[in-house]
Amino acid sequence: IKESLNFTLGRAVEPEPWDDYRWGKGIKEVSLRAEEALYKRGAIESAIYLVKSGQLRRQLEDGQIIDSNIREGQVVGELSYFERKTKPWSVIADEDSVLVRISYDSINQHLSDLPPWVTVMFSSLASRALKYSKAG
Repeated sequence: IKESLNFTLGRAVEPEPWDDYRWGKGIKEVSLRAEEALYKRGAIESAIYLVKSGQLRRQLEDGQIIDSNIREGQVVGELSYFERKTKPWSVIADEDSVLVRISYDSINQHLSDLPPWVTVMFSSLASRALKYSKAG
């Protein structure tokens, strides 16, 4: 089972036949080398990422680092999921890293099982977090 990644994100880890069973459909591991971009500012994305190992940073176009301590267990790209806008910054690996790519389709499928107010609440929180992150 192979999934085509139609955007710049590094090298996809070759999926094993049981990946869909282990992670679920639309969820794959992605490997990045140090200084490799997961995505660049302005990119249109179709997934969020859970950091499995390694370290990444959020960086503006001028090189200013917004967050240099994205580590195991943290999520990247969740605000853009709710905002449905292009990425406001680049995310770059500080060291070799492995991430779990969770497609928007997979998230939508799971959110559709929840009451509508849960999705509205998450969307509101994401919008507020993005607003405050741009203000600082």
